Amino acid sequence: MADYYADGTATGGGDAGTADNPWEGEAGLQTLLDTLTPGDTGYIRNTFTLTGALDLDGTTGTSVSAVKVIGTRTDSWTVDGTLARIDANGVAANCLVWGVGMQYWNFANVVFENATASGIKSAGTVTAYATFTNCHFSDNTLHGFDCDVAANMGNLVFVSCAFNDNGGQGLYGRANMFLIGCEAIGNAGVGITIASGAVIYCLAHNNGANGGIYLTGTCAAVGCVSDGNTADGILTTVGACVFGCRLTNNGAWGMDPLAVGSAFHNFFGSGNGSGTIDSASYIETEIKGAETNLTTGAEGYEDQTNDKFNLKMGAAGFRTSVAIDADNDAVFSVGLPNVPIVRPKG
Repeated sequence: MADYYADGTATGGGDAGTADNPWEGEAGLQTLLDTLTPGDTGYIRNTFTLTGALDLDGTTGTSVSAVKVIGTRTDSWTVDGTLARIDANGVAANCLVWGVGMQYWNFANVVFENATASGIKSAGTVTAYATFTNCHFSDNTLHGFDCDVAANMGNLVFVSCAFNDNGGQGLYGRANMFLIGCEAIGNAGVGITIASGAVIYCLAHNNGANGGIYLTGTCAAVGCVSDGNTADGILTTVGACVFGCRLTNNGAWGMDPLAVGSAFHNFFGSGNGSGTIDSASYIETEIKGAETNLTTGAEGYEDQTNDKFNLKMGAAGFRTSVAIDADNDAVFSVGLPNVPIVRPKG
């Protein structure tokens, strides 16, 4: 395991990748990415102004030895939450293109901004197993982070990250996405989209088309605030669950289930243009602590004897079963990971 260093400020000096003699500028950062091997750490600082997208297509990490890229203070290599910036400068299509097979990379304290398309874009079907901590994906013409349907980049964890002021979606996420203590503010499209995983203690505010948070599959939103979005606060499809969220001041519905087979528990909504929830297309379990009894039907039923609420989707059979203690004779709780929440800096 080794440490390497790159500085966005090109001074015309030496270029050895050491703390005293770091690689410099755009070319220096690409050299750092190409040099890192499993267990290595690349320290970066200041602003790297790009003329073209950086490529992540070198050595992959391993499940026990990830590759790390960490932003540091501008005047030293101290890791204190200061953000290093990768600036596409309105020239490069992306700040970083994630190559096929690139797994187990961790980024911390890095900004990906001003791309003519998306801040990070996957180059193909990618199983990444990557973690981003205190990273920003902001002011990009398309998405902040693009894991679109064709590329389907998955298995990502975001802690205290920001997806703000992008021309498309903040995070166009797909499979196995977990966001903890993140924010998505001022995006022209959806703030956060995921197909599986969870959005936990996150804020979606002032986002445009289709709203704040979109759960497109079997996934959950827990303890989130979705406020002041042009369209819906939270949209869901079959298999989605929403627990303890606050949905306020959205232009359309606070909660908009696009298909039957979603579960909602103890959420609060007010000031939404169309109302708290679009009840035409969902099966109600519990809203604001008030138990709602369901009758046996083609789409779902409540089994009070066994404390189950069973959901069906047509001929596909039962999609999920959620314990809700319908007759108040047991205790049901949801355990959440003990993760400290630190707001993004920058």
